[in-house]
Amino acid sequence: MDIYIATFEQEPKNSTHTPRDIERMKELTENHAGLMIYRDSLRVLPYGREDNDFFEIEKRRSMNAGREYWNARRIFGRISITRTGNPNLKDKAGREGFIVNKAAKTLKALVVNILKSTAYDYFGSNSDDRKLETAITEENYRAHRAKEHQEKLKRKLRSTFRKSLRASLTSIPTVSERIRRDIESIRIETVDDISAAQEVLENAQTQIAELRLPGAPSPLGPLEEEYRRYRGSMNELGQIVGGFSEKVSAAVERIAPPLPQEVLLKQIQRNEAQLASRVTRWSREIRTLQDEERERINSLTGERNKLLRLETAPLLEQLAKQEVSLSAASKAVSDAKGRIDADNELLFRNYIFALENLRESIDLQAVAILGGEESAELRTQVDRLNGLAQLGITVEFLDHEFRGFDSTMSYALQHLATDPSDKAALNRVTTAYAGLKQIIDFLGPLRMAGRIEPRNISGRYIFDYVADFFSRAIQENEIAFDASEAFLKFTVLELPSRLLPVFINLVNNSIYWLVNARVDEPRVQFDVRGDSIVVADNGPGIDSIDVKRLFTLFFTRKIDGGRGVGLYLCQANLAAGGHQISYVQNQDDRVLPGANFAIKFRGANFNV
Repeated sequence: MDIYIATFEQEPKNSTHTPRDIERMKELTENHAGLMIYRDSLRVLPYGREDNDFFEIEKRRSMNAGREYWNARRIFGRISITRTGNPNLKDKAGREGFIVNKAAKTLKALVVNILKSTAYDYFGSNSDDRKLETAITEENYRAHRAKEHQEKLKRKLRSTFRKSLRASLTSIPTVSERIRRDIESIRIETVDDISAAQEVLENAQTQIAELRLPGAPSPLGPLEEEYRRYRGSMNELGQIVGGFSEKVSAAVERIAPPLPQEVLLKQIQRNEAQLASRVTRWSREIRTLQDEERERINSLTGERNKLLRLETAPLLEQLAKQEVSLSAASKAVSDAKGRIDADNELLFRNYIFALENLRESIDLQAVAILGGEESAELRTQVDRLNGLAQLGITVEFLDHEFRGFDSTMSYALQHLATDPSDKAALNRVTTAYAGLKQIIDFLGPLRMAGRIEPRNISGRYIFDYVADFFSRAIQENEIAFDASEAFLKFTVLELPSRLLPVFINLVNNSIYWLVNARVDEPRVQFDVRGDSIVVADNGPGIDSIDVKRLFTLFFTRKIDGGRGVGLYLCQANLAAGGHQISYVQNQDDRVLPGANFAIKFRGANFNV
């Protein structure tokens, strides 16, 4: 027989699938779940139906759902048999199931053993593997959710900043004109003029405060030019108001009011009123938000309190119809309660935690922004370090050419020193210089200096670049290097300094193993398989034992010249752009019989 079984984690925190994927799979369980039997590609009934538990999945689950793991309504499976291969599995008279004989009992025993073994060893609550895997997955899930929330906050802050920036840029000319007009209309000659001038100054300062923006996001990106104009306008406005402030101070000193405390009292009262006006406005906004949140929490509380009843209500009907045992139904209720309680705790405890922090005057927004900016800065630094490391490796690849040109130039310059008219020596210098310039041109797209901007890179550009880069090695070793039409047409938005070294590393490895293994008719090919780019050769390939360590730092099987850094940097560079690289182990997915590396580019376009 041939058996295939699959299932999925119910809790997002235990799964690498997205919530949308999990909902989609839950929908599929409605019509397609069950462990079915097919004979010669035709389904054998009633196996796999809801009311049939031939393999006693639900019976074992009712004893211990966690340990047994498998669930008849959550398993997608099929057992494939043939009439010629299983002649003793005979149908009943009504063609509903097998006659209970030794063959049927053996089939059942085999499948039950597989289900129990896999549950105990790998998937159930008693499995050490599961405990390790779910612990890692839960940690990754929490980190992923935190990153999602951080990204959501960053997008919101950027959107708010963009709207405020553009609103301020629109308002600044009007505000500036009004402040200039008010300042020009003031004459400070008497004691009464001092209060009027101070009032104009305070109004101007308040208007500037209204135009002030919260912290700018980092990096500013396309907002940089607008923000520069905003800062310039605000500095100009600040200088105007600052100059007027000095004028008012000088007038106060000159006039010397006989009752200075009255002047000061009026100033305090005006400033107090202005501060109270702004605080009152913010307080009103807070109360509005609090009222909305109170309503939302009340609504959420009602929904969460009803959730257990809604989810478990069908069990009452199933129990009445004897479709499920009391112990199984009771276990399902306990499982649902535990899951809902965990979700409730996540929802409400985080909310309480946020309120407690606000009570302690902890600036949650500043903490989130700082963490996000530090993370972004670290990612940028790692990206640059990876790029520099790739550049260093690339220079190492070209070391032979560098030394060859250096030797040629040194020899020719020595001859020119003794005989400046030696045309042969001059030609050698010219040739060597042209070679060095070509190498410098090759390194150009890999440089990390200056402002780095991604651009659309085509498969044709990648192939031509790599072909030129390794032209000497390819010709000397008679390696056939080509690319499929699908590869040449694909495009991806990425940094050349991040992308090109990946292909250089992979092709360099292929050339090394093709040459050292003395492969007949050596070949390297770029191709497309599904939604992945494949870099393949017909060399000795990778031993299955080494696949796990292939992308780890300092792992190499090269006898000489290998530092075990290339593939690690390939993975790191691609990961920085949201791309993935893997070694192709499935024979059907390989392009050539040797080493095949599949790269899945985020946002790649194959329909050019």
